[in-house]
Amino acid sequence: SKSEQINQEFQNQLVKLNSLQTEKEKLSEKLQSVETTLELEKSQFSEKIKKLESDKIQLQKENSHLTHQLHQTSSNAEISCEQIKRLQGSNTRLIDEIKNSETRREQLKELLKNLQANETKTVIEKLHHEKEQLVEVIKNHEDKIANLKNFNSVLE
Repeated sequence: SKSEQINQEFQNQLVKLNSLQTEKEKLSEKLQSVETTLELEKSQFSEKIKKLESDKIQLQKENSHLTHQLHQTSSNAEISCEQIKRLQGSNTRLIDEIKNSETRREQLKELLKNLQANETKTVIEKLHHEKEQLVEVIKNHEDKIANLKNFNSVLE
């Protein structure tokens, strides 16, 4: 009978709606997982940045120490020219290492910033698109339900 068909169609729509709600929950869990991963990566990058900053401070101390040694050594006339050249070479390498350390630190900061921005933007875009699809599906279901109710009231 028509009433049974309408009732069956209504039950089918309820099953579909429940399926959509389950899908929405899965997407929410996925979003949470992505956010957790981003927090972990942010923490890891922060630790790397702290390590680089610590290395930079240590290299600056070593550089300062070597520079001090260089001044003492050059004031001593008995020190050979070869020893002075070695200290200057060490000093130059330390300065280069400090510059490289600072460059790596800035690159990591930029990478972290870009990674967070891109991941967040991608997830938001995907979720927004999925939300629009869900809203459209729900609207269609609501229209069908309204039509079924109208049809049911005509039958009554």
